[in-house]
Amino acid sequence: MFFNDYLRFSFKGLFSKKSRFFLTVLSIFIGVISIIIISAIGSSGQNAINMELEALGLNGASIKSQGYNITLSDVEDVKNYLGNEYLVSSMSKEIARIKYRDKESNAFLCGGEIDALEILNMEIIYGRGIRESDIKNNKKNVILTKSSAEKLFDKANCVGEKISLTTPFKSQEFTIVGVVNNGNIYDLVSEHMPPMIYMASVTFLDMYNGKYVGEISVVAKGENDVAAASDSVISYLEKDLEFKNILYYENMNSYKKSISNVLSIITLIITLIGAVSLVVGGISVMNTMLISVNERKKEIGIKKAIGSTNVTIMLEFLLETLIIVLISCILGIITGLLISYILMKGYGITLVVSLKSMIVAVLFSVLIGAVFGVYPAYKASRLNPVESLNS
Repeated sequence: MFFNDYLRFSFKGLFSKKSRFFLTVLSIFIGVISIIIISAIGSSGQNAINMELEALGLNGASIKSQGYNITLSDVEDVKNYLGNEYLVSSMSKEIARIKYRDKESNAFLCGGEIDALEILNMEIIYGRGIRESDIKNNKKNVILTKSSAEKLFDKANCVGEKISLTTPFKSQEFTIVGVVNNGNIYDLVSEHMPPMIYMASVTFLDMYNGKYVGEISVVAKGENDVAAASDSVISYLEKDLEFKNILYYENMNSYKKSISNVLSIITLIITLIGAVSLVVGGISVMNTMLISVNERKKEIGIKKAIGSTNVTIMLEFLLETLIIVLISCILGIITGLLISYILMKGYGITLVVSLKSMIVAVLFSVLIGAVFGVYPAYKASRLNPVESLNS
């Protein structure tokens, strides 16, 4: 018997009971959909969170101090020391009061240099970013996030508008020169967050009568080792200091990797739970094939009487099982990806498809089909032809 004969007999046996075939396919189909959707949501969510963490500056290192005050001069020294292969900016954060017409609330102020927005992965959608002239001339210019602009001005493009900022030391009027696009996570919590405002470090220090910045952020432009660069920077800054080991760095990438690992573990656990439905589907396939064997005893007897061997009968029923599984897998993957795309699009998240998860779903489904299809196929192959014909 040739392979096309196996296929013809297998399809004929399957489609002889169309409703049963449909329900059996459905049992595996639901399991495959579960795995694909869970995997897609996990991968897409992990990708989105990683992008948001980068937008919070968690894609580099932060150099901080214990007992030493970091100055803008130190920031400039670090920038010159590392050269063009790294982005360098001071990062200082404080709370202030913001006022526009009859609206007044708390606001997060963030001071930095020209590289600050790029370090934070902030995309400018209106206006411009921090310029050298803002730093040199201590201009009263600020940049807002999109959601902050919408909250204050009821519109995203508020370039040119004036706001008043008040700290415990002084109150001054500022001009908005740029609006940056905030990330998806900030969009979700923006209603409960105060406006985010970015300005040049010299302007920030002037507002608080300060001389020292909070930390120095360092991000590699390429594949350079940020940790090694941070160690080198600390040695460079401490070489003329009386005390050593008063500067340290936090590798933000390590935090990002830890969060990513936790998300991967959660996705894996949920996927394994979803895989249980495939096992249930496998039991349904075995039950269907056992019923099919009992109903087709006479057919099996005739085939054996005209020369079919136990192996050919077994292969035919195994092939039927695998056809059910493969059809379920194809339909499950297509439907799962479609549902995942609709879900991710609804939340504004880019769909990330894991080829590995699809291959695993197919292989696991085939394994389930093979395991649960062996017994019915073996039972069919061991039927006595005489008893089968009499049945």
